[in-house]
Amino acid sequence: MKKICLPLLLSALLFVAGLAACDARGTESGQTQEDKTSSDSSLTEVDGGFSSHSWGNWETVYSPDCVRNGLKIRRCADCGASCAEIIPARGHVCNEERFNQSMHYCVCDRCGEEYGAAEHTFSAEAVCTGCGYVLDYTLGLEYAKTDDGKAYRVTGDADIGGSVLTVPATYKGLPVTEVGDYAFAQNEADKIVLPDSILKIGVQAFKGAAASEIILPRYMETLGDGAFGSCYNLRRITLPDGLKRIGNSTFYACMSLRGIVIPDSVVEIGYQAFDHCYTLTGITLGKNVESIENAFLQCDRLLEVYNRSVLPVAADGTMKFGGVARNAENVYTTGNGHSNFFATQDGIFCYEGEDRVILLDYNGDGKTLTVPDTLKGKPCILAEHSFYGAESVESLRVSGGIADIPDFCFTKMTALTEVTFAEGVTNVGSSCFSGGALTDVVIPASLVSIAGDTFGKKLTNVDISADNPVYLWSGNCLIDKQTKTLVLGNAASVIPSDGSVEIIGEHAFSYLPDLQTEIPSCIRTIGVRAFFNSGLSEIRLPEGVETVDAEAFACCAGLSQVYIPSSAKTVCVSAFYDSPVESIRIAKPDGWIIKKNSVDEGIAADADRLADAETAAQYFKETESLADMYARAAWVQTA
Repeated sequence: MKKICLPLLLSALLFVAGLAACDARGTESGQTQEDKTSSDSSLTEVDGGFSSHSWGNWETVYSPDCVRNGLKIRRCADCGASCAEIIPARGHVCNEERFNQSMHYCVCDRCGEEYGAAEHTFSAEAVCTGCGYVLDYTLGLEYAKTDDGKAYRVTGDADIGGSVLTVPATYKGLPVTEVGDYAFAQNEADKIVLPDSILKIGVQAFKGAAASEIILPRYMETLGDGAFGSCYNLRRITLPDGLKRIGNSTFYACMSLRGIVIPDSVVEIGYQAFDHCYTLTGITLGKNVESIENAFLQCDRLLEVYNRSVLPVAADGTMKFGGVARNAENVYTTGNGHSNFFATQDGIFCYEGEDRVILLDYNGDGKTLTVPDTLKGKPCILAEHSFYGAESVESLRVSGGIADIPDFCFTKMTALTEVTFAEGVTNVGSSCFSGGALTDVVIPASLVSIAGDTFGKKLTNVDISADNPVYLWSGNCLIDKQTKTLVLGNAASVIPSDGSVEIIGEHAFSYLPDLQTEIPSCIRTIGVRAFFNSGLSEIRLPEGVETVDAEAFACCAGLSQVYIPSSAKTVCVSAFYDSPVESIRIAKPDGWIIKKNSVDEGIAADADRLADAETAAQYFKETESLADMYARAAWVQTA
């Protein structure tokens, strides 16, 4: 039942009572109801007759506003009758529609009330069809209300694509204040942007995300353990004020992170917070840091610490204060010393020591780069992971004064196709050019040591000095002439059968999904992970092969058939690990023992099980429980 306004009801009753009184007098004088109504329904008695009411002025009982009606009444001066009228509500007035990230609405210019709220409806052009708001955040994110029900947390991305992922500040009219546990783990966006409304980031919220930059709010209170762990591409991040603690493993294995500033609000840096941040070169400790718990393990390039805290940090090579200065060459404070980092005009980022310059990074955007051998009159050296991720460089020249190239230098230079080593370079370490697209290499006579997995798998043109005593390029294979080891091959390789190769080296053909090659009879040894994760579907080892080393054919997704010749003496139990081998034909099934390690006496293998190809494959699969690559558990032929 609708409520009736009391003043209105009273006025209406008075009005009806007045009419009733006038009607009664009219009837007594002989005027019928029909006559009264047709002539004038507002009559008053005058000298025994009737005339119209003498209405006074309207009086407002209460005024209307934007949404409620008002009421006015007037009274007859002669009989005291009254009549009432509704004053219609004025209605809201809004000259300009407003909006936030989740909806559009109006605010009345007269009363200030919000009304007409509706969620945005976006067109294909990312413009709201209702208000024209241009979308500035990522649609389709997943949300849940916070525990108090007054805000939202973003809980996931539902595999949304796009190069930039932007979280809105509001959702359905409420603020977005949290990023939930694991919300953006493994997200593929290049950049992630959080609004200033965010106060909490959950456990492992961005673990394994591909972003190179994550924009955090200017103020935030809680950062969960492992929040940015294994964000391998993360280069830029600014920690907000308000944080009290950087949790355990927060930046674990952020291998592209160059530098970090710890805000003054931070009191504690947790266990392994920056462990395995290989490219971290400098850090600033905020003035309130009191505790650092083994936070900087495996930070070999952390050469400089700017210490604003009260901790007595010193470059003493120890693990004190979480090892923050274990590898530091310079620790300085406000008013005491200065940074020794500098950059060259062409963008090479360096550290100047007392007697040498350490080349660390490339911050330019040039397509060609020469690695210098001297700067500021001092010899240059490279550190592990130097120039990691320099994505613009297509052609690289290493000067002859750089004799030694450590492991992992030039890793993830994705555009790099050409490398020239000048005369004087002697050694290239492991995985130096992994993650790149290297096709052309110039090798001087001085370069006599090259790790087998250093050039990647796309090398097709190798120019080796005729005076080089070690290496030759034949059949799309890099070969060590002295040891007769095939160091590196590619999908188009044809392993030479002329006796120039006897050993397939470590990682020589690993990670080649299109590989289909034959192993010639001159081969004696197949090294560790020589064909790991390759495209081989069938392996027929020729007579002459004696050793198949650890994980030599492991993780080959299409490998189903294997033949082991009578010449085989040692086959590691991990040789075919995680490959779907259905048949292993063994030319000589008698005389095998299974050894857990190199000093184990071993137990005799069941020759009957080895005599049947399918049963032998199952037998090999059973022994993979011993497949410790380092213990070298193996099948050993003793007959």
